[in-house]
Amino acid sequence: MKASTREALLEYDNLLGKIVKPKEDIHRETWGL
Repeated sequence: MKASTREALLEYDNLLGKIVKPKEDIHRETWGL
């Protein structure tokens, strides 16, 4: 169960990374951070 949960969290984190990272890049370009 723990292994499956950890794998699911890693997949979820990878999906978030694909969504969030571009937003962070846009944020940095917008605010020059």
